[in-house]
Amino acid sequence: MYPLLGRLRTQGLVTAFDQPSATGPVRKYYRLTPLGRSQLTAFRLQWGSFTASVHRLIGEDTHD
Repeated sequence: MYPLLGRLRTQGLVTAFDQPSATGPVRKYYRLTPLGRSQLTAFRLQWGSFTASVHRLIGEDTHD
């Protein structure tokens, strides 16, 4: 997972910040950037279309 998060940081899609933890070492948190949110929106639109096509191909009804 961390290599993927590193690539997302390099692409400017997420930022990372450290935060102290009361129960252990400092923790690193990740947050989507505005560009990351835009990419996520585009992905969701593509994913919906893709899954609808797959469901049509295999004959599943997506409206239960």
